[in-house]
Amino acid sequence: MPEAADRALVSIATASRYFTTAEELWEEAAVFSLDDLIDEAATERALDAAGDDVEARLEVVVRMIGWRMLDQELPYRQMAKTSLDRWFAQQRNGDTERRPTRPGHRNRWNALVVEPLRGTLTDAELAGLIEALGLGWGTESVIVLYDVLHLEPEAAKHRMLTTCQWILRGALADAGKAAPRRSK
Repeated sequence: MPEAADRALVSIATASRYFTTAEELWEEAAVFSLDDLIDEAATERALDAAGDDVEARLEVVVRMIGWRMLDQELPYRQMAKTSLDRWFAQQRNGDTERRPTRPGHRNRWNALVVEPLRGTLTDAELAGLIEALGLGWGTESVIVLYDVLHLEPEAAKHRMLTTCQWILRGALADAGKAAPRRSK
């Protein structure tokens, strides 16, 4: 903490007011570093260009964010580590309340992907789809694709995209709906 406070040009007391532990500081630093890796404006423009074609919107997010995670895995692994460190610290402290240890950016992007389905799917179906897509891409997916499945980068990208497509198509099939497509 003293070194971090010194580098941030603040007192140790000020740093400690915002971060009670070094783990919290590392987690915030990891999240902050990720903000520079994703071009949110470009991703939002690409989503707009995909219109109401939910599969095209999904592909935009997976390619522009999920694949970026595969290409730049180190900061995402750091975020996973700091999240796990925080969880273990909570357990050691007897804190059994379930609360997020990381921001939910993935949920926001998945909600934008499926927005054209609002009114076509029930709120519960839409929420379930957003959650299920969260399993298909993200930090944990990077770890599974590389460390568990031992895929090379191009194969990992393909598997990430097809997994998300299967999740989307399966949810729509269960709901008895077809994905709206953009008119040509």
